[in-house]
Amino acid sequence: MGKFGFGAIGVDIFFVLSGFLITRILIVERLNYDHKPSAHSRLKAIRNFMVRRSLRIFPIYYLLLVLLIVFKEQFTNPISLDWQWYFFYLQNILFYINQAWPGGKLSHLWSLAVEEQFYLFWPWIILFVSQKWLFKIMVSFFFIGIACVYLLPFLKEGYNADLLTPACMQAFAAGGILAYCHVFRKDSFSNYNNVFGVLGLMAFLILVLGQVGVLQSFVDLRTLMSMITVGLISSILYHPNALVYRMILGNKPFVFIGKISYGVYLIHNFIPLLVNSFLHFLDKHHLSFSVIQYNRHLYNQGTAFYFVCILILFALATISFYTFERPMNLLKKHFI
Repeated sequence: MGKFGFGAIGVDIFFVLSGFLITRILIVERLNYDHKPSAHSRLKAIRNFMVRRSLRIFPIYYLLLVLLIVFKEQFTNPISLDWQWYFFYLQNILFYINQAWPGGKLSHLWSLAVEEQFYLFWPWIILFVSQKWLFKIMVSFFFIGIACVYLLPFLKEGYNADLLTPACMQAFAAGGILAYCHVFRKDSFSNYNNVFGVLGLMAFLILVLGQVGVLQSFVDLRTLMSMITVGLISSILYHPNALVYRMILGNKPFVFIGKISYGVYLIHNFIPLLVNSFLHFLDKHHLSFSVIQYNRHLYNQGTAFYFVCILILFALATISFYTFERPMNLLKKHFI
């Protein structure tokens, strides 16, 4: 197990959270329709789910793609050539086939492709599979994800196999298993919480010991982070009134960041390029600042540059949320 980056950790945590939240939403829908024997009601639930997810994810994503194509000279990137892959949320497969990350700061968009591919089949499983088999199937997906991490690289020599959706399933399934236990095993959830907590603690110890070189771990990072994240979420669910959780979950700045987080994630890679282009324009017209100046090598920029980038990032994400994303989200009320 090699050194890890915070980006990889963040994506894995996001997959687990997504698996938990989406599975919980779908299970609640399932319970609402369980007294209706027809498949039509569950098909309606899937339709509503897909539309609601699309209203949240599609508008700003496709707006970003259009802007990248229109301003391709300012944000040099291959999206004009490969737009079909991005349009249909297949860029993770493109990166795998090419065995390379794309130029133009597009690499982070792979996780959105995985998320959308997950949406295509998971609702059908949660809503249509018998409850007798549902838990077993989710556990199977957890182990399938682990197996794919090790087996997929043999299909094609190189790297990036962990960008494929099957190799991410342990994270989604881990969140789904937690949601299942929290809804269907409410009375005995304390026992499950203990199990999730022990597994999470063991995974954390393996991760730390592996990183400092004390222990050689054969468990992949995504699996370890999935177990750690499930342990934390389970603890929050079981101890919702604990002071530390109330301080975090009830923290208004954190709640606000959560609201705009999708926009932050989508555009964060492009902000340094945008700011540097603006500084270049000012420098060209002899209007440069004394504190922060244009530098054609982004990696040579100082602390002031990236502080300004963070401010602009949150400002643009906030504007996007209140002027574009939230109005789209309000349409969800028509699909419940």
